[in-house]
Amino acid sequence: MEKNIIAYINAENAFSASVLELAMSYEQNGADGLYIYNYDDNETTQMHFLQTVMSYRAV
Repeated sequence: MEKNIIAYINAENAFSASVLELAMSYEQNGADGLYIYNYDDNETTQMHFLQTVMSYRAV
């Protein structure tokens, strides 16, 4: 049976740079996937978060 390591990052109240740094660390240490959670009722903040995640995926 193959097992996958899915890392979880709670990005609420976290700086974007910290979230990206943690995501890169998980990736470099063998995580097979990444789940990033962030809830915000402010649409501008939501879009900024999504842009940050998409910029990481592009790297």
